[in-house]
Amino acid sequence: MSNGITRRPLTGIILAGGKSSRMGREKGMVPFRGKPLIRYSLEVLEPLCDHLLISANDPDYEVFGYPVVPDHVTGAGPLAGLCAALEKSTTRGNLVLPCDMPFVTKEFIEYLLCCVRDQKAVIPVHPDGRAEPLCGYYSKEILPFLKKNLEEKNYKLIRVLQEADAFFLKLDETLPFYDPRLFTNLNKPEELRTMNNEH
Repeated sequence: MSNGITRRPLTGIILAGGKSSRMGREKGMVPFRGKPLIRYSLEVLEPLCDHLLISANDPDYEVFGYPVVPDHVTGAGPLAGLCAALEKSTTRGNLVLPCDMPFVTKEFIEYLLCCVRDQKAVIPVHPDGRAEPLCGYYSKEILPFLKKNLEEKNYKLIRVLQEADAFFLKLDETLPFYDPRLFTNLNKPEELRTMNNEH
């Protein structure tokens, strides 16, 4: 449900449609510190969003109680999942998170929402200049452009966003919520073990 940060209705989209080849099993279902990895993204988005969708090709994700949206195009990476989920969304505003970033915080998402005006997308950027296209705000208005690139097999999402004039939101270490681990994504069993041992 909305918490008053924005009056606009919001849909939360969790991208869980990857092949998980490096993890060796369905990544979002892997336990991390006592709960499935996807649960961290769900818990961040649930208080902020009016609706939630899980972009995944595995129907087992239905166990979390939200609609599971499969890709319409195979082999196209996150762009395919994003297009399918945005098609399903009924709101102009959409918050997108991957299923494997357990350190993303509600405080960061609230800051992101405060920076949203009328942009087609707002994408966070690390202090070193790296963008995080799978962790941002997407207006449904960007969907025709994304679909066009999907049809033309331009699958590299960051390049597509640059051509769409997305707003790239530079973060820095002085922000109160900033943590170097904020966008850490866990792809391999050894990464899970390492992070499990950190406090």
